[in-house]
Amino acid sequence: MIHRVAILLPVLVASSVGLGCHLEGEAQYGTPGAEWESVAPAPAPAPVAAEEPAMVDADDEDATALVTFKTVLDPYGQWVDDPTYGTVWTPSTAVVGADFSPYLTGGHWSYTSEGYYWASDYEWGWAPFHYGRWVWTDGYGWAWIPGARYAPAWVDWRYGNGYIGWGPAYPHYCWRNGGVVYIGPGVAPYVFVGSGHFFHPHPHTVVVGPAYHPALVAGTTPYTPPPRPLTGARPFVGPEPKVAGIPTDHVAKATIVSPVKGRPETVAWTPAPSSKVAPAGKPYIPPAAKPGYAGAPTSPGPKPYNPGAPTYAPKPYNPGTPAYTPGPKPYNPPTYTTPPTYSPAPKPYSPPPVYSPAPKPYSPPPTYAPKPYSPPPTYSPAPKSYSPPPTYAPKPSFKKK
Repeated sequence: MIHRVAILLPVLVASSVGLGCHLEGEAQYGTPGAEWESVAPAPAPAPVAAEEPAMVDADDEDATALVTFKTVLDPYGQWVDDPTYGTVWTPSTAVVGADFSPYLTGGHWSYTSEGYYWASDYEWGWAPFHYGRWVWTDGYGWAWIPGARYAPAWVDWRYGNGYIGWGPAYPHYCWRNGGVVYIGPGVAPYVFVGSGHFFHPHPHTVVVGPAYHPALVAGTTPYTPPPRPLTGARPFVGPEPKVAGIPTDHVAKATIVSPVKGRPETVAWTPAPSSKVAPAGKPYIPPAAKPGYAGAPTSPGPKPYNPGAPTYAPKPYNPGTPAYTPGPKPYNPPTYTTPPTYSPAPKPYSPPPVYSPAPKPYSPPPTYAPKPYSPPPTYSPAPKSYSPPPTYAPKPSFKKK
């Protein structure tokens, strides 16, 4: 089994390091634009027949959840028996990708009258993000424990000093052999964003780096939900936007009507043999209030969250990210390819050879300056002028008589 990468990190140690207005390493983006358009309002829910089970206020540990959600989630993952958390469902990496993390990838936050609603991009996201709890397991990565009570999102919150953080709410129960077993408290693995980034359409691109988590825990306040009323309006889930420092215009753009799909009155619940679901009009009596109740079995408790889980490095925000359009979309996680290796490897650069002795620099041939004209020398004394040789008259000859 290939372990799924956990990209939500637990904050186990608080630090006294102070917080500034902006933390280095936090991804930034400009003024929200068209990609923040709200989802079209959902139609009003159809009336529910009186004979249908009233699951709105059902006990979260009702075994009905094990039966109902099994058929819903079977095509997208597998059910396993974890040694710590019992019966859990793990999504397939082929569906969610290796970087999956609940309430961080494959969806975004919206604003409703009931609280911050996690709008999942997955077709099946209406079930595990609004019922049950998510936990990190040593053998399977992120896994989901079924539950029967609905919420806009099952997360814990922290807020203050310009930041808001959240993490999957730790379960207080698990399932073993079809029965509920109670477990001890645990730590929520928080992630943080600037309050102005909370409604970003791709929150995993703008989370603060894990190195700042201790300082953020020390500088933020945990959210304590108000008491759940027995009747009337439900309390808001999560810190109010004004208290959390979320800009008003961001809230307006992220406001939607809570989707009908996934609400308890629209789910085709399949009662389990040991179901504690109360039919409409009949109050639910918890086991502790029944005569002869001896107490629920207890578990020695889960293993502590492994702080050595792989560290999540937030991706830089890409201004060219496609705009969010109404309606759920299938999540297509980014794929990463290993750069090709070259064989044989390119040779390292070698400088050209140096010749010794080095060639002499070019010297132009010498230039010769012409000598000035000098007339031929004159001879002194001057040569005598030519005189022809003298002519001699012949001597007379004398003959003897």
